[in-house]
Amino acid sequence: MSSLRPPGLGPIVGHTTDRTCRLWIQAHIAEALKAPAEEDRRTLGVLVVTARAGVVIPASQRPVFYFRLRREFDRTGTFVLGEERSLGERGEPYPLEPDTEYRVRLASLAIDDDFDNDARVPSDALVDRLPTPQVWASLIDQLPAESCEASFRTHPAAGAVADGLAFLVGSCRYPGLLWKRKEADQIFGPMREELQTERGGQRPRLTLMIGDQIYADSFHSSIPVGLADTHAEFTDRYQSAFGSLN
Repeated sequence: MSSLRPPGLGPIVGHTTDRTCRLWIQAHIAEALKAPAEEDRRTLGVLVVTARAGVVIPASQRPVFYFRLRREFDRTGTFVLGEERSLGERGEPYPLEPDTEYRVRLASLAIDDDFDNDARVPSDALVDRLPTPQVWASLIDQLPAESCEASFRTHPAAGAVADGLAFLVGSCRYPGLLWKRKEADQIFGPMREELQTERGGQRPRLTLMIGDQIYADSFHSSIPVGLADTHAEFTDRYQSAFGSLN
């Protein structure tokens, strides 16, 4: 049986509503960079809900999901918790409750297959090669929390009328040159802390990251360096931005 690996990048918490949350990862670096040993393997994401409203869910009762990490997208993938079902499942999606905090863990899993590398393999064909998702419910606890764990809070019920809405906005993430690289990341530490801070009875509900999150053209208009004109250089910008400390 294949073993779980922590994500190469992520987890990143994306668009969240009162009943859904989009979560993103890239596969473990060996698969993501298409190392020779991993080239002929299909890569999947595994998501486990480990806690709800501050209460740890026993391993035997944890919701566990498989989702695709496609090689044509550099082995990245998303799973919309509360809306999507695990690969091969036909039942109702796992329901999320409004205004509730959840904690999840995500990992990647590589499996051997005999399909052509360029073939678009249906998900049902892969499910037959996988163990039941519940196998990973407790095993995922063996991965370090700092590399695979994320938490989020759903929004209040869609029909509820709130007294106000607080949120954070981050503009272009200019990566900087040389010693400026660390400074480019530092602003996101205080922003993350602000999300946990209550002021006037409210905490910020979301963060909007707008503008340029990578700079693929050049780092400075008067210094024509940093042009990403190859696929490797372009993806390296995302590796650097999404893999930064904060």
